[in-house]
Amino acid sequence: DHTPADANLRQFFLWEVGIDGQGLRQLTGKAADRLAGAEGRQTALIEDFDPCYLPDGRIAFVSTRSQSHIRCQYGGRYFANFLLYLADADGANIRPLSFGEAPEWEPSVLDDCRILYGRWEYLDKTALYMQSLWTSSPDGRMEEALFANNLVRPTALLDARPVPGSHLVVASLTPHNGQPAGAIGMIDVRR
Repeated sequence: DHTPADANLRQFFLWEVGIDGQGLRQLTGKAADRLAGAEGRQTALIEDFDPCYLPDGRIAFVSTRSQSHIRCQYGGRYFANFLLYLADADGANIRPLSFGEAPEWEPSVLDDCRILYGRWEYLDKTALYMQSLWTSSPDGRMEEALFANNLVRPTALLDARPVPGSHLVVASLTPHNGQPAGAIGMIDVRR
């Protein structure tokens, strides 16, 4: 039973349903999913979210399974870090794609099959300008910044998605702190 001890807590896992609303099934957080974090710890509630299908049918998603914490903590509470993970199409064989020290979010797939995602990048950065776009191969290798790793404005690029059949990426241009909303921008990574 993976029900949180406090009934007021909500726990998020990956689910799948057909476009007709039929066939609802839970993919992660099932009894066979051991839900243990790094070195068997579970100091933070394990949650899975932001899934995307890879071309081979596996699923990339974001999870708090690393049991690490975000440097920016709110109100003195432990704030779980979320990193990229990979699972088979049925939710089995969950494994990390990233071993980063800062949050990653919203994976999607580029035309060349690389995974596009957002990342807080603290290394060699100021306190605010650090939410840029990154890519990796579907097995987590070849991580590299795609765009805005040293851009001052906007301070964050959220909801990034590739424009099919092009080298363009569309994203929300937002502030780092505050409302995660802003202008919609088209990014030409060749420029």
